[in-house]
Amino acid sequence: MRFICSLILILIFANSYRMALSQEPKVTWFDDFLGIRVNPTYAISLAGTGDVKISEGRNGVLSLYATGAAPGTARVRLGEEPGNSLHNALNFSARKNLIYKARVFLNRADNIQATVGLTGLNDPDNVLALVYDHPLSNEGWYFQAINEGKNSTIPIGFIHTPGIYFTVRIETELGETPIARVFINDETEPRATISGDYIPDGLCAEFQVWNRKLEDGSYSQPSLYVDYLSIVQDR
Repeated sequence: MRFICSLILILIFANSYRMALSQEPKVTWFDDFLGIRVNPTYAISLAGTGDVKISEGRNGVLSLYATGAAPGTARVRLGEEPGNSLHNALNFSARKNLIYKARVFLNRADNIQATVGLTGLNDPDNVLALVYDHPLSNEGWYFQAINEGKNSTIPIGFIHTPGIYFTVRIETELGETPIARVFINDETEPRATISGDYIPDGLCAEFQVWNRKLEDGSYSQPSLYVDYLSIVQDR
C-alpha cells in the first residue's frame, strides 16, 4: 500500500512538472533602480531645467525633478514610440492581463504635474496611467484611459502626502470587454475602473514630472522618486 501511494505521488509530481515546462513564462520586467546610472533600456527626455538621476547606495531610487530657475520637465520611459524617437518599442499590452506596480513618492502636492503609469503610440493620444495636475485640479490623482484620443479620466479620491511612499497598481483584464483598474497601496478594492473602447493597447511604462510657474515669477521645484517598477503580463 505504501509503495502504491508513493508511486501515485511520483506520477502526480511528474505530471505537474511536465505541465509547468509546457507553459510559457510570463513577460516580466522588474527594476529596483540600483547602481550608478539609469538602465539604457529606458528612454530619457528632458526639457528646460528637468533632469533624471539614480540615487546610489542601498535601495536605489530613480529621481526625476525640475529646478525653480525656469520651466522644466523630466520623463523616463521603458520603451519609446516613433512620435518621440526613431524607435517603436511599445513593450506591453493591455490585452494580455497586465499588472503594473510602482512605488513612488513626490516631494510636494502643490504646483506640480506628474504621471505614473503607461503610455502608447502618439502620447497623449493613448494613455493608461495615474495623472496629477495641481493647481489646474484640486481633486488629486486621476485615473486616465485614452485610446486614439477617446478619453475617460476619473478622480480616484487620493492626494499623496509629500515625502511618503505609495504604491500604484494598474491591472488590465481582457474578457469580452477590456477592463482596467487602479489600486493604491495594498487596497483590495479598486479606486477606479474603466472599461470598453477607452483602453489602449501597445504600451510602455512612463514616469514624468513638470514644474509650475509661481506668483513671484519663479518656478516650483518638484521631484518624483521611484523605488521600483514591476510589470507582468501574459505572453
